[in-house]
Amino acid sequence: MTIRPLIAASLTVVTLAAWSPSEPPAVKRYRIDVKNTQTIDLSALGQGEQKNEINTTGFVTVTTADSAGGRALTAVLDSLVLGEGSPIPAEVAAGAKGTTWHGYQASTGKVGELKATTENPIAAGLE
Repeated sequence: MTIRPLIAASLTVVTLAAWSPSEPPAVKRYRIDVKNTQTIDLSALGQGEQKNEINTTGFVTVTTADSAGGRALTAVLDSLVLGEGSPIPAEVAAGAKGTTWHGYQASTGKVGELKATTENPIAAGLE
C-alpha cells in the first residue's frame, strides 16, 4: 500500500515538469504619421517653388505571439485621420479601417513577409 502514494506523487511531478504555461500574446498600439512633401520648381516659368504637404495619421494595434525562431505578427488598422487638404476622399480612408496584416518578426527584430488581407491603396501607404 505504500507504493501507491509514491506512484501518484511521481506522476504529478512528471506532469508538472512536462507542462509549460504558454505566454499570452503581446498587444501594443502604435501611431504612424506619414508626411508626404512635394516640391515643384517653377523657376523655368518665372515663378518660385511650389510645396504641397499631405499628412496622414494611422493608429495600429499590433499583436505578437511566440513562433519558431521568432514571433508571429498581426497588425490591424484601427483608424485613419487625413490631414487638411488631402486629395484622398474620406470614404476611401474609411474603407482602409480594419485592414489586417499578417507577418513574421525574426529574432533579430526585423519584420518580414508582411501581407495585407485586403487591397487598399491607403493601407498600402501605411504598410
